[in-house]
Amino acid sequence: MRKFLKNESGQFALMFAIASTALLTMVGVAVDISSIQSTKQYYQDLSDAAVLAAAVSGKDDRNELEDIAKQTVMGITNDAEMDVVLTITPDNAIQVVVSKPQKLWLMSALGSKVDISATAEAPPKTAVKMNVALVLDVTASMEGTKLDDLRAAATGLVEAFEEDEITSSKSFGGDGDDTDDGGEFGVLDDAGADIPEFDGGFMMQAVAAGTAYDPDDVKFSVVPFARYVRIPMELESEPWMFVEEPNDSCWNSLDLEASQAAGSCTNTGSESSPWVCTSPVYEEVCETVQWWGCVTSRVHPWNKRPQVGPLSIPGFAGGGSCMSELLPLTGDKDAVKNSIDNLYTGDETYIPSGLIWGWRTLTPDAPLEEANTIDYAERKSAMILMTDGENSRSYGGDKDNGFEGVFHWESNLSDSNDLTAEICEDIKADGIEIYSIAFEVTDAATQTMLRTCATDGSKYFDAADSDQLFAAFETIGDDLAAVRLSK
Repeated sequence: MRKFLKNESGQFALMFAIASTALLTMVGVAVDISSIQSTKQYYQDLSDAAVLAAAVSGKDDRNELEDIAKQTVMGITNDAEMDVVLTITPDNAIQVVVSKPQKLWLMSALGSKVDISATAEAPPKTAVKMNVALVLDVTASMEGTKLDDLRAAATGLVEAFEEDEITSSKSFGGDGDDTDDGGEFGVLDDAGADIPEFDGGFMMQAVAAGTAYDPDDVKFSVVPFARYVRIPMELESEPWMFVEEPNDSCWNSLDLEASQAAGSCTNTGSESSPWVCTSPVYEEVCETVQWWGCVTSRVHPWNKRPQVGPLSIPGFAGGGSCMSELLPLTGDKDAVKNSIDNLYTGDETYIPSGLIWGWRTLTPDAPLEEANTIDYAERKSAMILMTDGENSRSYGGDKDNGFEGVFHWESNLSDSNDLTAEICEDIKADGIEIYSIAFEVTDAATQTMLRTCATDGSKYFDAADSDQLFAAFETIGDDLAAVRLSK
């Protein structure tokens, strides 16, 4: 007996059998957990796709919505065993649960399956109303094809939200361009070009037609800017306006013909100095000018604030540097498209002008109060800033005739960039999402400024050509129209 008890042969085999069983169990658990996680993520993608398809369908019957959800899942997986259940929650949201019993490595060995499911939820498509400001660069460098492309791309965005392409909020039922060297005081004639047909594929164009629609669900403002902004002249009588009296204005203008006769001239393509001549000849140009809708900045710090406050907004006599008129916020899509059609180019770039007035169109207080609606607090506000170049002018310069405004005569571009960045931050702090588009911009500092101005990196677009400009507006349209998952 003592020899038997001292015999150690076979102990390793026993210990190995016990340890290997435990090890195999641990491996099996790890494999099963990994399988559950990957399968659940896949099911989550399916449920997300299904709930979005149901939400944008325009249907209001639960059974029809569930059929759409099932068809969406089947179109992706072709798995008849996948269970898809759609319900309408008490707060009128659509909820989709995708599930299927899953065989696992360890559990299947024990004869069991685990039911894996994923849930996605979305509100009705137009539960979120929107105010959108189109802040568009119309400086001299945008002349020609670039302006035509901008008109077409911006028009396509607006058309995506028109009556026959959008569904209304509902409760679900069922059983459950010209330029001139005259400066900001010259007056130019209007001239325009036809808008090319736009055939972009915005998400909203996929929504079923023929449903009830409130045109005020999505409102737009159009804010063209160059060195200044031009507002509607009927605002002259508003208590917050100060309009300069008609006066004689004179400036020195390059006599190009005489300069070419005296030497040679080269077109630089620059907004600030388009011609460089070896023997420049200047002539004094004078004319009587009156207010044409152009507004300049107020004294610091009111030059970067949207509200009226204690200082009037100054309108200066003349109009050569603000060609296109601002359109306040409106649900009239035809008026918005007409405003875009009437974009004309001229003068230099001062981005803060566009930002300030775009901001004003989206706030409910004076000077522009179109956003002051009963449902203002429920609305999403967004600004689309498009420019094709860096700031070429900065804040500074005033007249000696008692006019209260501060002009943009200086060329401290660092100061302009800093002010642009500051206003962008203030706009975002006011709850407004900013999308920024750099159209054929090659200056690295300006690209960085516009990228930082956007709410996040996904809302900045570096459009190197017209195709990318169209793609940028299309992506922004899809993003604005998308039904955001709430869970």
